[in-house]
Amino acid sequence: MSNRSPQDVHEQLRSFATETLGSDLKITDRSRKFGRRSITWRLTAKGRAAYYLKKHEVRRHYEAEEIAYRTWVPELERSGKWHSPELVASSSELGALILTEAPGEVLDDSEIGLDDRLEMHRIAGWLAAQIHSLDVDASEAGPPRLYAQKMLGDHIELASSYFELETLQWLEKVAAIDNLFDSLEVVPTHSDYSPRNWLIHRRDGVISLGIIDWERARPGYWLEDAQRMAFDHWSENPQLRTAYFDGYGRVPNPVEERQLKLICLANAIGTVSWATEHGDTAFAQFGRRTLMLLKHSLSNLVDI
Repeated sequence: MSNRSPQDVHEQLRSFATETLGSDLKITDRSRKFGRRSITWRLTAKGRAAYYLKKHEVRRHYEAEEIAYRTWVPELERSGKWHSPELVASSSELGALILTEAPGEVLDDSEIGLDDRLEMHRIAGWLAAQIHSLDVDASEAGPPRLYAQKMLGDHIELASSYFELETLQWLEKVAAIDNLFDSLEVVPTHSDYSPRNWLIHRRDGVISLGIIDWERARPGYWLEDAQRMAFDHWSENPQLRTAYFDGYGRVPNPVEERQLKLICLANAIGTVSWATEHGDTAFAQFGRRTLMLLKHSLSNLVDI
């Protein structure tokens, strides 16, 4: 696959799409303009439903998303509260999926009122609890994300050139603490769970939540699916956090609150490194702001 030219790859993906859905397809490129060189196409034909073709640059993302759509999503409780794309076809050779289009607008891009936004967080919390309770072999989706000392140390090493010495020394002290996550159970997680991957769909006056982008699905801690909001959406409006955990059915205890902050810390370090390397200045600045907030919040762990 690595020896194929971009033109060859596109031709093979086009053949995969037409063999699956027919030859009268209109292809609209929805691929991201920065970051990983993944391919996302919206596929439409007159008088027919729309579909998406996704080809991940990273093989494990293809494997995780294929497994999630094939085995996780069908096992989740079906109700009018939520929906997700369905897997139509997959090509292991190409590392590509064809999915139905889920109706709705990305929640982060919507201009809905607070009441609807709170309801979306309640449903998302409820659905997260269902995901974490799935009776599936989550290891099929990939190795667990456990935030062990080595992982934290690797994150810090990769990002060491992006931080001043004092911050770097504090991070290294935090990473050296033993048993920070020992009390947490490993469960199936979406692992990219946030309003950036939630859709709001309104039909006959009733709203439902759409969940997309399962390519990071894997075993992990239940708090993993809260970390993307904790110092972003919830900092701006704490009511959203309350709604999420109301839907989930429990709130983190004091130890878990600290563990959530540590998970956010690890991801903030990774964000600065990844975003800087990929030219995403705004995302890198967000990572730095989050890290500084966490440095203050976790100051009781080690001396600053």
